[in-house]
Amino acid sequence: MSIFDFFRKSKPEEPKQEVLDEPSTSNIALDSSSYVNDSEVSLKKREFYTAVFLDRYSTGTPIMDDNEYPRYFQYDFEIKSPSKFHKKLVQDGYYKDAELVDILRSLRIPELKALLRELRLHVSGNKEDLINRLLATDSSDELMHILNADHIKFYSLSNKGKYFVENHKDYIDLFNHRIKLGIGIDEYISAKKSCPNNYDFHKIIWSIFNDREFEYMKNSKFNLLTCNYRSMAEWLGDSGKQEDSLLYYLKALYFEIMASNFSNISLYNDGVYSSTRVHSDSFNEPYLTYLVGKIYNLREFYSQTIFEDACEVMNHFYEFVLCDKNTFKRLVEDIINNNYDHDKWMKEFTTNQIALALGYSEELIRLRLK
Repeated sequence: MSIFDFFRKSKPEEPKQEVLDEPSTSNIALDSSSYVNDSEVSLKKREFYTAVFLDRYSTGTPIMDDNEYPRYFQYDFEIKSPSKFHKKLVQDGYYKDAELVDILRSLRIPELKALLRELRLHVSGNKEDLINRLLATDSSDELMHILNADHIKFYSLSNKGKYFVENHKDYIDLFNHRIKLGIGIDEYISAKKSCPNNYDFHKIIWSIFNDREFEYMKNSKFNLLTCNYRSMAEWLGDSGKQEDSLLYYLKALYFEIMASNFSNISLYNDGVYSSTRVHSDSFNEPYLTYLVGKIYNLREFYSQTIFEDACEVMNHFYEFVLCDKNTFKRLVEDIINNNYDHDKWMKEFTTNQIALALGYSEELIRLRLK
């Protein structure tokens, strides 16, 4: 059966297994020889890579060829050989021989249906139905023969492996949310080290956001600040805190306008833009549209209190105001009431930018643009 060619490889060397309840000091997390730049891979990073690997291959998987593992193991984690890495984890007792149910759960639906056809059984139903039907046949020996499991071994996490994964669950959560959070392992490890021991994953992440907010605010890094507020808003939304999520989307919106303001003023002062034309290309319009959509979708949680809390950030930048409190309130209410006119607001903001750049009053600039 060609569908199971994956399982029909030459018999690999079977690693020795050591059954342990807890990780010892002689484990892969401490073994730097598995990495390309072994001297640069800290213990904590090795623990991170090990936890992610164990979680990725937790049930019913064989040791494969290097090119069959996700590329990030070699390119991002700098593991020399994922296949040897996997084998070393087996040798160190993180895995045990997989039971039939674990092997079946690791298969895809087409592969499960192929097994059912081989046994002349119905192939209807979802994945769990297919697995239960196979397990109910009392044909485990025949199934193992079809899978050729006598020529290749399948592994699932041992108690030691499960202990390691559970004890490093925050690393797995970080990896799974890495794109949305924009937080790397080095930044996370540093923050975790400086946080109180009773801080869980969520509190550590929030401490990173707070540290970033302080740094970006202090150094007027508005582009980074708006991205940080967006990440905070998304994180709160995923945690079910919709009112707080809306608050940080409003902050992100304000600083997106601020970031565009400074970009445009620089361009005007450098002579790139003419004072007789309206320009909106310094705005990240797709991102601005994204923020507008997020705020509108959370409109039921909007209140004057949330607006006032969002406006507190203006106190730090009063002398640079492109969008004062009244203007920002009009903008937010337009969004909440589904009256947001993108072109109108782009024209108003760019008009204000020219006024600020050239030192003219807004009324004079509007007259010159007519």
